[in-house]
Amino acid sequence: MLDLVTADPAGSAKAYQQLLGHGAADTDIHVGNARIRLHDKASDDPHRVLFTSSDTDAQVRLLQRRGLDLHHRHADEWHAPDVPVGVITHAPAALPARADDIAGLDHLVFESTDRDHAVALFGSTLGLDFRLDRQVSPGLRQLFFRAGDLVVEVVLADGAPATEPISLWGIAWRSHDVTATHRRLTDLGVGISEVRVGRKPGTAIATVYDPLLATRTVVIGPLDG
Repeated sequence: MLDLVTADPAGSAKAYQQLLGHGAADTDIHVGNARIRLHDKASDDPHRVLFTSSDTDAQVRLLQRRGLDLHHRHADEWHAPDVPVGVITHAPAALPARADDIAGLDHLVFESTDRDHAVALFGSTLGLDFRLDRQVSPGLRQLFFRAGDLVVEVVLADGAPATEPISLWGIAWRSHDVTATHRRLTDLGVGISEVRVGRKPGTAIATVYDPLLATRTVVIGPLDG
């Protein structure tokens, strides 16, 4: 589940309604493999990713033994104050989007200045499957972790001082047909880049330009879609 902070929750709800083809403009959105909650920016909380668990108490005890400082926020929800992650009990089954093109989340992108911290958090502490570490350009690396059908990507600059906290940098939505998504959003008046070839072989990608989405947003899908 994603907790996103925004200065305009109602406006952001409408923006996600357009993006996802969802039936209602709501600040608590269930679609595909994702749930998004929109919070007023006055809360001072960062964007946060809450990993679901069928046994929250056991998961929290495990993560605390691994050194993650988790604080109880609600009956079924725990947050780590120093990193943008947490744990929540399994939410109700998500609903399909009303549009035919968006299937759900493809991957989340975090930004970090400390490779060792990122590997320790996502790999060792949270237990995600660490799949790949690659340099994509001079001074820029990508780390990839997998959690079920979701990919977690961490972008970091080589040699950057480890002074900034890990933060959620962007969201990639999986589309069955990026060209169809591009056409639908363009018809709605949503700003979107031209479809281009993605870094991952066999993929196409387009960037959505809407600040009300509260974070950087792309749609990605098969190149021949």
